Amino acid sequence: MSPGLRTVFVALALLSALTFAASGAGWMRETSGHLTVEFASGDELAARRVLEIGAGASERLHRQMGVESPADIRVVVAPDETTFRELTGGAVPEWGVGVAYASRSLIVLRSPRIIDYPLALGQIVVHELAHVATERGLRGVRAPRWFHEGVAMMSAGEWRLGNLDAMVARVEGGGTIPLSELDASFPYGSSDAAAAYVESFFAVNHLAETSGIGTAPGVVRAIAAAGSFDEGVARLTGQARASFEESVLGEMNRSYRLPMFLRSGRLLFLVIAVLVIVAVIVRAATSRRRLEALSDSDGGPPRWRPGSDSSWE
Repeated sequence: MSPGLRTVFVALALLSALTFAASGAGWMRETSGHLTVEFASGDELAARRVLEIGAGASERLHRQMGVESPADIRVVVAPDETTFRELTGGAVPEWGVGVAYASRSLIVLRSPRIIDYPLALGQIVVHELAHVATERGLRGVRAPRWFHEGVAMMSAGEWRLGNLDAMVARVEGGGTIPLSELDASFPYGSSDAAAAYVESFFAVNHLAETSGIGTAPGVVRAIAAAGSFDEGVARLTGQARASFEESVLGEMNRSYRLPMFLRSGRLLFLVIAVLVIVAVIVRAATSRRRLEALSDSDGGPPRWRPGSDSSWE
């Protein structure tokens, strides 16, 4: 999720989180380094896993993005939907498992007990921590939503076949989403949002490869050094931001032509046609070998062998 969905929801989330942290009996807290996890009874295993993965990942991400002595981060594992909605102001779709409020150093996760995680818990934790580290690494430079999401996905190693299916389906259904429409927010619906995430991953990866930097944290540092996102893109790619965004979508459309073909009915027609041709060739070759086997050594036609009603030589 985005590091800042909306200002009003961020304020509500902070107020709710403060109320939640002070709500008394039943809540526990564990800390490692600058990461603290708060959780309710029943989520001990998940919370400890979050802390185990998150403490090291947070240190690494901040270091890679040039952030020294990072401030503390709070991760709250919401045990039920009511608590999650209170902590997030109701701004997270039902399919979302977590959200990072980077400016408040706050991450809220749905408990694995109340939702099926689409990814491994470790990937989700790294994704949300990457949002916080990215916001800090940018040092006040405003970057579009697709950039934040793409960096988080690359940091968490989230590329998978399901994302490919989502993107191909989107391309078939009406084309890619202009990156300019993913500047401040993402679609709320799960299918369009899935495509938006894929585009974000593709765009940041393309930016990293085109620039020669190769890594998402390296791109974050370069953007921060440029002082503005548009200037950073221009330095890294030699293109204005609008031109870069257009080139990304053009490259995506070319990249997904083969998957689109493989998903279409034309593939079945091609396979059947090839099989028919192969069958004809095999049949002809088999018939030729049989005729050669039945022919006389002098090349004459096959003749009947006395003493048998069915043998030929």
